[in-house]
Amino acid sequence: MLARGWERVFFGLTMVAICSLIVFPVFWMTLTALRPESEVFYVHRGTHITLANFWEAWRYPMIQESFINSAVVATLATIFSIQVTVMSGYMLSRFRGAASKTVFVVLYLFRTVPYITWVLPRHSLFTSWASNGTL
Repeated sequence: MLARGWERVFFGLTMVAICSLIVFPVFWMTLTALRPESEVFYVHRGTHITLANFWEAWRYPMIQESFINSAVVATLATIFSIQVTVMSGYMLSRFRGAASKTVFVVLYLFRTVPYITWVLPRHSLFTSWASNGTL
């Protein structure tokens, strides 16, 4: 067993290692995106930073349309999520009893479990039904 001070040091080093593992790929992708095309594959020699790659990609109307679509969907999803959260929070604060606890658990379950875990099994099921002709 480690002494109390060493536990904190070990915990701190572990957190730094985990954060580094998460942040490093994002840093590397950003660095690669900012390099000119001629220096992308040279890891330690490239020192030029440019935004030309971003300007080149932005010229395509499909990129602009995708960016606008993503912004609209993210904004609407955020607004809808805030509305549902505020209304359910108000409801849960006003009512006491088993029903409010059940609603809280159901809302908590749906909000914490990633949506893809709900969709993938149903997709597999419907695909198998469609291929068997039972749909």
